[in-house]
Amino acid sequence: MGLYDDIIGAYDIIGARGDFSGYPQLAFGAEGGDCGCQPGCPPGYGGGMMVPLGQGAPPADPAAVAALVASKQALGLASTYPRKARVELLGFPPTNVPNGATLTITTQPQVLCKIFRIVIPSDIAFQFMVHEFKVGKWNLFANGEPVPAAMLDELASDIGELNPDTAQVNAQISITVENISNAPTIFRAGCFVKAIE
Repeated sequence: MGLYDDIIGAYDIIGARGDFSGYPQLAFGAEGGDCGCQPGCPPGYGGGMMVPLGQGAPPADPAAVAALVASKQALGLASTYPRKARVELLGFPPTNVPNGATLTITTQPQVLCKIFRIVIPSDIAFQFMVHEFKVGKWNLFANGEPVPAAMLDELASDIGELNPDTAQVNAQISITVENISNAPTIFRAGCFVKAIE
């Protein structure tokens, strides 16, 4: 996976109006191992549990499970893993900042991602100071003093690649800015992120 280093798994419900393809032996896969349901199935993909609708424990008989699956009378829970790694965009909501005011603006990613560049447009960059940039509780700043937003505009050539904490799904990413101009100004910003889905 290279640079995409903070990866988590998830779950997928199958059966009963869901997709049965590729899961004929789901109920019998070893937990955390190869479910054996199809060639090339990755380790850890199986180990799910088949739950018949309207019943308690799943049947022990494989033929009974297969019959339930075929008749769409069972639900299965399968562990899944991210399948896409790519660069995506993350935006902050445009926010009107009164002159002289300091505001914190937040956004929440809907995918697991790591920010490697934040961009504040150059047409407003000289009107703002940035006091804080946080991913969750982690602050990008090495001290408590603000920096000119122009350090982060689209023309900044020496910023390199940021390496903050990985933002979990629905984590809070925030930037605190101060309008140092003489007029209210709409603050806009966006991030380039390495995302995994």
